[in-house]
Amino acid sequence: MYGENDMNKNISTIISSPTARFSLLFAVALTACDPMAARAAIIPPQPYVTSTDSDESAVGLDYAIVVTCRVSNRGGDGNVRITADMDYGSDTYSRDRHMRMAAGGTQTVRFTFTEVELFGASRYRYRCVANAY
Repeated sequence: MYGENDMNKNISTIISSPTARFSLLFAVALTACDPMAARAAIIPPQPYVTSTDSDESAVGLDYAIVVTCRVSNRGGDGNVRITADMDYGSDTYSRDRHMRMAAGGTQTVRFTFTEVELFGASRYRYRCVANAY
C-alpha cells in the first residue's frame, strides 16, 4: 500500500519530465480555450468503412456504376478522406471526397464512375477506404 509521500513522489517524478509538463500545459490551455479543440487534439478521428455497395445507373446518356461507401468514426472530430477505387479491365479509376466527421458520426458517400461500358459492366471490382488527415 502506498503512503501519501510515495504518491506525491510518483506524481512529481511523472511531471518532472519536460515532455510530460509540456503535454499537460498544452492540454490544459486547449481545454480552457476550446474544449472541442482539446478533444480533437487528444483524440483524432478514426474512420472505418462499415459497408460498400454498387448499383448500375445512367448519367445523362452515359452508363455508370455508382459506388456507395458508408463510413463511421469511432474517434474524435476531424477531417477524413474517403476514397473509392474501381478496377475495370486493366485500368483503375479513383474518386475521393474530403469532409469533416463528428465523433461517433456516420456518413454515406456515393461516387459515380462513367468509365464502364454497358456490356462490360460485369468486369469491374471496387473498394472504399477511409483515412484521417
